[in-house]
Amino acid sequence: MSPQYLLGSFYHNLDDKSRVIIPAAYRPALGNKFYLTKSLRERDKHLRLYPEVEYERLISQLEAKARSNANLDWLLRDFHCFALEVEMDSQGRITIPALHRQYANIGKRAVLVGRQAYAELWNAESLEEGQRAAIGDLADYLD
Repeated sequence: MSPQYLLGSFYHNLDDKSRVIIPAAYRPALGNKFYLTKSLRERDKHLRLYPEVEYERLISQLEAKARSNANLDWLLRDFHCFALEVEMDSQGRITIPALHRQYANIGKRAVLVGRQAYAELWNAESLEEGQRAAIGDLADYLD
């Protein structure tokens, strides 16, 4: 069976209880329970949604390197403090906690972006600004 990829983008509004709908296209790949955490790059303030297997792979890779790198150990500690296991409700929604919304500057309008093995949750305006600021074409990075 081929892996299920998270692709495409989906704009959604958070409801009054700070819940966002997980697109039906993402649900098989994410599973009912998955991990919500912050970006790996501090300059890109967004949230990430990892299927369990991808989160475990990422953490395993980082933990192995952190054993010999005190700075990485602190960064990883911070990453763990921010991570949450989340579960979709019966309508395919998850609640975005206040701390996470504040970190990613997510107000009412958000966008979920598929990144193959995981998804990103952005403040829609921040994502659009980043896209406008990007220079060049993907073809520029191919061999």
